[in-house]
Amino acid sequence: MTCNLYAGFKFMMTKTFTSEFPHVERYFWTMIDQPNFSKIIGELKQAEVVPPIPNKINS
Repeated sequence: MTCNLYAGFKFMMTKTFTSEFPHVERYFWTMIDQPNFSKIIGELKQAEVVPPIPNKINS
């Protein structure tokens, strides 16, 4: 579960968004702070802004 949430926290889910889900947020940060996770994943900085979605029109 932590690995599935990792990309979201890193690239898309801002603190404003994740604060609406306090139990998930607490779980994620508790797991990320474990020595075995941090040894492999390294330091994680949560996304500060949601990246824009490109407007592509397929022809």
